Amino acid sequence: MNRRMRWKAWALLLLTPVVSAGCNRFVVHVERNFETPEEQSLIVIAEQVCPAREDVLAAATPEDRDALAAEAGEDCLWWYGCCFRLPYAITADAVVYFTDRVNQLEETSKGWPFASAELEYVVEIEYRDTYTNNGYDYINVYIVHMAMNYGERLVLAGRYFEKQRLVVLTPEGEVLAVFGDGTTILVAT
Repeated sequence: MNRRMRWKAWALLLLTPVVSAGCNRFVVHVERNFETPEEQSLIVIAEQVCPAREDVLAAATPEDRDALAAEAGEDCLWWYGCCFRLPYAITADAVVYFTDRVNQLEETSKGWPFASAELEYVVEIEYRDTYTNNGYDYINVYIVHMAMNYGERLVLAGRYFEKQRLVVLTPEGEVLAVFGDGTTILVAT
């Protein structure tokens, strides 16, 4: 096999996973699992919980902090990073942002080979007589578990992250604790 043929074979192997994963695929999957209207209301409350603004700004790079605070204004600051919004917390605003991003990428990447973006967001709620997390005991509570996976690929470059958040609430909707907020690992290819 000559050198040119080996390169072609290697290039095909390199591109095969991209092709088999689906070219130009844009998907938004949002799923909220609940059984009663009360549970649905608790999910809405959990999705509205904003992290402390100072915690989010502390996660940003020093040169991004002023721009980030100005961009968010008085709105919930759920992200950090000025070039690409990395979620510090999963909120309803984050779900809307990444849904819009998938739709925008689909619109702007028409005709580009190997362009794709996908958002998967799943929420589940569960009642617990007792729940222990991080050394704290909670009694008679609902646990809202949110999971978000997002990935995008434009031509041969891409990025992906996974994020989870747990919100502990009373049956009346008082937020007792939030777990999972913080920096997010972004995998770039």
